[in-house]
Amino acid sequence: MKKVFWIILMQAITVIAFGQSISIKGQVRNADGQPVPRAFVKDSQHSIAAFADSSGAFLIKVDPTASLTVLAEGYADAQVKIDNKTALVITLGKGSSSSTSNSNIASVADNNPDGGLMFLTRENLTTQTLTSQSVKVGFNQEPTQGNPYLFAGWTKGFAVDNNGLLLYDINNLYNYDKITGQLVFTKDQKSLMQVVKSDVKQFFLYDGKLLPHIFESAPVLGNQVFVEVMVTTPRYRLYKQTTTKLVRADYHNNGVLESGHRYDEYVDNVKYYFLKVGDAKAKSISLKKKAIKEAFASDADKFIDAQGSRDVDDDYLRELNFSLQ
Repeated sequence: MKKVFWIILMQAITVIAFGQSISIKGQVRNADGQPVPRAFVKDSQHSIAAFADSSGAFLIKVDPTASLTVLAEGYADAQVKIDNKTALVITLGKGSSSSTSNSNIASVADNNPDGGLMFLTRENLTTQTLTSQSVKVGFNQEPTQGNPYLFAGWTKGFAVDNNGLLLYDINNLYNYDKITGQLVFTKDQKSLMQVVKSDVKQFFLYDGKLLPHIFESAPVLGNQVFVEVMVTTPRYRLYKQTTTKLVRADYHNNGVLESGHRYDEYVDNVKYYFLKVGDAKAKSISLKKKAIKEAFASDADKFIDAQGSRDVDDDYLRELNFSLQ
């Protein structure tokens, strides 16, 4: 059920106001009836999208008269009309995806202002080679711990630009740089590219369970480019801000006592902030039920009461967001 919460949360954030919308449960299969995992499913007319899970299943909330575009590596693109259906089985034939099969998907193009987002390119870099290099400091230094990126490896994702255009390329993989607060991506897992921040309104990165982590610009939190959005409604925002710094090895041995570490380490500092829409400043908030209850007033009482003694964590906040939609 957490996956369902997440996907509907994503739609609630990206949706362009409709007169009405319906939730579509579907599955993407190939011609042999086998599931197509990680297929990209989007509303052909609006910037609403989702990835199918490992079983090819997806959930998306769209206008009942909409059409869906489905893309997957190794398969031809498919267009499917909803026609008020709430359950769909979509079959993909063999072929190659165009990745830009309709006017509302733009391919991310390197240094091309007319072909989607512009990117700054740094050649021959990977998440492995970007970690700090060991420095000779008079002792046997151990491997660096922690990670400057949100994910240990590259992952699926897409972005929405400032004009509401969905930007997606089937060949790209993404990550979030916790040091700079920036979106980075690769086409070949050998070179890394960084997004020009002014081109992006929000972006979505999918973890190993194909659950989206949603980021947007939040000037009220300072200079960090993008922060993760945990709760978003017409009245509220709840952000998770992660700042990461590299702490160098500080091992010391005076002949009697040993102190410090033999390794460099990327250390995360995580804070949560609550904002009432219209306020100029966000307030720090703890992940305590009392604090959450007070922040959302009576709006969250029903959800909080139903959780019993459950601890407040990130999944709790995501489900709270779903309950407030």
